[in-house]
Amino acid sequence: MSTDYLSRLERGAGPQPSEQMINALARGLRLDLEERDHLLRLAGHNRHPARHQATTSAQG
Repeated sequence: MSTDYLSRLERGAGPQPSEQMINALARGLRLDLEERDHLLRLAGHNRHPARHQATTSAQG
């Protein structure tokens, strides 16, 4: 991911980033699941609470 691409994401310029790109960014920033899901929602991707709860419960 280039610095130019990241800059465009921050400004909201260009097309919506894919979930794969957001997940890669979340890994690079070492976000936890809740922070990652928030970032996905900010990027316009819907996250279902039931899915998040199931993932969180599995980590226990």
